[in-house]
Amino acid sequence: MAKLLAGHTGSNFHRLLRILTATALVVALPGLALAFWRALSALPTRPAFALTLAGFVVGIAFGRIVLRWLPTLSIAEHEFTHLLAGLPFLCLPTKFVVRRSGGLASHRATPLPYVGPLVEDFITLAPYVCPTLSLIAAPFAGPAAGAPVMALLGVTLGYHASTTWAEMLVNWTGRRLERADRRGEIRSDIAQVGFGFSLVYIPAVSLALHGIVLAVALNGLVGLNAWAGFVARGVSGFWLGALK
Repeated sequence: MAKLLAGHTGSNFHRLLRILTATALVVALPGLALAFWRALSALPTRPAFALTLAGFVVGIAFGRIVLRWLPTLSIAEHEFTHLLAGLPFLCLPTKFVVRRSGGLASHRATPLPYVGPLVEDFITLAPYVCPTLSLIAAPFAGPAAGAPVMALLGVTLGYHASTTWAEMLVNWTGRRLERADRRGEIRSDIAQVGFGFSLVYIPAVSLALHGIVLAVALNGLVGLNAWAGFVARGVSGFWLGALK
């Protein structure tokens, strides 16, 4: 669960940014879905697809085992994702607490101008949209990658799918939760940013990041160009057709 050093702003500016972001994501959603589907449908053409699929199944099972028998490991990965998501925006970590009952990750506010509220929302929702381990593995799973790497990619995707669904069920709540450092109570990640915003943000950004993982796994970093092209064509094709 993310905890910001500077506090979570509730300003009118932040609310306006959320409205604009949600609107942009709704507009982009058809393209994001198309790009994800094209990458997913191309995955079976890889010689190691069977191993990737098997790895995905193993990852789901492993995620369930972790949630049941090693919950601290899942919590640590969740909190690590909060902190990792802030690093590109120069949000330096200040606290990392992991207990069997929950976790807490604190960071300094980004020094980048104007984008602070958007960055904080991304960091707060990162564990629900960002397949952290898959993003790390994807650059090694290009066209020349061996079967073990592709199997590992499948494991990371399955693990994320399994644990994220469980985390969503726990954190989709408005009730206040005890802080992991035992210093009072805190709202869940999703309650902090708002349920309506999360309902748009989580599917859209999750499709984007998973599509990027698959595109890079299929074609290396050059696959990002094809992914962006499918997003653009999906957006223009859908909305131009809807406006006719």
